Amino acid sequence: MRKDPLVRLLIPEPPGQYLFSIVSCMGVVTDGAKGTELDTAVARLREQRGVQFVRADTATVRTPDYNAMKAEEAIRSITTPFGWIGYSQGSANAFLTEGNLMGGTPEQQRLIKNLVTRMILFNASNGSCHGTCGNWKIDRAFREGEMILKPYQGIVSQEVVNQFLKVAAAIMRSRESVRIATGFQSLSYSGCKPIFQNRQFKADSPTCSMKGIIEEVNLPEALHLLSNALTKQMERDSSDPQHDTQVTLADSTAHPIWVKNDNTKVLEHCDIGTITQRTSHWSPLVQATAHITTPSDIERSVYDSPKDRHLFPWVELNARFGFIQTIS
Repeated sequence: MRKDPLVRLLIPEPPGQYLFSIVSCMGVVTDGAKGTELDTAVARLREQRGVQFVRADTATVRTPDYNAMKAEEAIRSITTPFGWIGYSQGSANAFLTEGNLMGGTPEQQRLIKNLVTRMILFNASNGSCHGTCGNWKIDRAFREGEMILKPYQGIVSQEVVNQFLKVAAAIMRSRESVRIATGFQSLSYSGCKPIFQNRQFKADSPTCSMKGIIEEVNLPEALHLLSNALTKQMERDSSDPQHDTQVTLADSTAHPIWVKNDNTKVLEHCDIGTITQRTSHWSPLVQATAHITTPSDIERSVYDSPKDRHLFPWVELNARFGFIQTIS
């Protein structure tokens, strides 16, 4: 039964309070500690199970190293056994945090001993077609931009050309440009590999996950472009996309697939598996998408899917098998 992913949906867990906290790492676009992802489900989990929920103060399109530092700060703020939940690129941040603590100082290693379980929502730690193809598109844009501007070199003075190049170089060297470039690089297939190549991971913490496939009935209008682009980049039949608009079904596996070593085998062993659901990458979101919700989205209840399914089965499953301690 412990190996069967269906068991979490078949056996009801009796009422009780848990000695457990959750540290969350949200996606590439996030408000960090002020985020609202899954806020209603979090409130119900706190009320019914006494579980504390701490949002890591990660930032939008920042490097995994920066976000891992913020996740470590969140872990330091709790005193109970904990689990981490990673959403989209937040999964990479959480894996990196765990690896840094496992190979860190004695104090950091004591922190990670309290990790009892992991939860991964729409895993992007294996990279995404959007990241790799985005790098190609940026390179192509630079080349085409150079071809467009080349004729002006014979029309304007050298002083104007030098001033333009100086301004362009200043923009490219700016802190924000570097942050954006390195942040999106971490979404590529090559950018995700360093997270798993030289780090250890906790071998006795089971990993639950959630992954989905988009359908026309639950596709947010704001994601039409991303969805169609990903289907094209996958070179699949558009009638069978096999993705959630941002991560392919094959890439969303809850363990590393591009790096194979003894440490990644640990994570593969911890992955208890999951069943693919009919949902989009944005299923945990409501308030964050309010400003782009369309009448069609409202009519189809695109963002109204149950939010408890992202948290309750994971927590109760681990309590059922003793990974999370029941205190009342």
